[in-house]
Amino acid sequence: MDINFLRTNFLVFTYRAFNWKTDGKDLLIRFQMGNTKYIFSPTLIIKNVNTSLDNIDRGIIDNLVFHLGLCEIFTYWKPFCSPTINIEAGYLDDLQLKFWRVLFEKGMGQYYFENQIDFTVPDFLKIKTNNDPQAINLYEPQSDNVLIAIGGGKDSATTLDIIAKKFKTDNISVFTLNEDTYPAIAKIIAASGNPRKIVVQRKIDPLLLKLNRDGFPNGHTPFSSYLAFLSVLIAVVTNSKDIILSNESSSNEGNAEYLGQNINHQYSKSVEFEKDFREYNGKYLSTTNYFSLMRPLYELQISKLFAGLDKYHRLFISCNRGKTHWCGKCPKCASTFLGLYPFLENAQMKAIFGKNLFEDLELVETYRRMVDPLRIKPFECVGTLEETRIAMYLSYKKDGNKSNSALMNYFEKEILPLYNNWDEKAENLLKFWDKDNYLNGEYTVILKNAYV
Repeated sequence: MDINFLRTNFLVFTYRAFNWKTDGKDLLIRFQMGNTKYIFSPTLIIKNVNTSLDNIDRGIIDNLVFHLGLCEIFTYWKPFCSPTINIEAGYLDDLQLKFWRVLFEKGMGQYYFENQIDFTVPDFLKIKTNNDPQAINLYEPQSDNVLIAIGGGKDSATTLDIIAKKFKTDNISVFTLNEDTYPAIAKIIAASGNPRKIVVQRKIDPLLLKLNRDGFPNGHTPFSSYLAFLSVLIAVVTNSKDIILSNESSSNEGNAEYLGQNINHQYSKSVEFEKDFREYNGKYLSTTNYFSLMRPLYELQISKLFAGLDKYHRLFISCNRGKTHWCGKCPKCASTFLGLYPFLENAQMKAIFGKNLFEDLELVETYRRMVDPLRIKPFECVGTLEETRIAMYLSYKKDGNKSNSALMNYFEKEILPLYNNWDEKAENLLKFWDKDNYLNGEYTVILKNAYV
């Protein structure tokens, strides 16, 4: 559908209300938002919450649930791209409004790019709040517990394994989102020693799916920002002080340029977002310590770490298409295979992926997009251009400097001649430590010891 038509006919998108209640051990949350024609009621269920939740100031829960509703706006606003968002469910001050405007600009970049929406025009988006200011009641944890987000891939599995070796199981909680869709999650948690698990079920309003089928605009949203706000609420449930994510340095690199702006599929995983969220959290949400343990490392370095954690190799799934299996065709499969190949035996690779993805002629173009700066990098969570080239070199070297597959043939002809000092580049990258991170001294030591 024509964006200008939609923006003219759906001028205002309103976040109307939220409500929550406990039902036995579960926390039930419902939001209401939409426009004059379409009203959405997404829901969230947090299962087996701590019974001490009753002792938490209701204003703290209200505030955190209200913010989760703000995160839901992205999903339900995108079919209309309305020029005004009206916040009726709560209050936002000027600094908060600035945070959300930035997230709409950078976090929705891929959506604008893929739908060819000019988001740089004056007054493209106004966010209004009409409520009176309210006192800010920050949540203050009363323990040293840690909370880890688990998604079923190698990054969060690596984080969990490292933390599980350093902390007592009683001090570790994990949370999962829609675990029933990703069976790998439960398997990874069990293999780590079964820390306390909080299961979250997020349900999309079926009306949105109908609009998608009817041709309304669709696209990527800053999902990791949703996880950030959700994690603070789960920290209340688990009385956790440290909230640990697994976003790596590689996520800072964008995918394309559009209208003079860098478009980054992983913006809400980037250190820029992490910095902004930490500041927002400390001022408006809680005193919890939100950070990414993997931030100092590239994706390739995490792959090297994960290669040594064989108990997870047959359990993890990073494919967004297959969810229960490796599809072997998508950029995520291609990138994960490439990252692990230099550090595992071929038999181990086949046991994980079922086949050698380097031999797939159809994937060569996908890999080309990962290493060629003149092409658009796949809109997936993949490595940087430089580390992907290095991963290809290390794979080529592992194979005895032979082009014995479609990918290695491409590498030998087009990428290998670019540099003379491949070994030096590889050594430097595998020793890389991104200083732009938020690990304190304790976690810095923990990660460095694990990586050595």
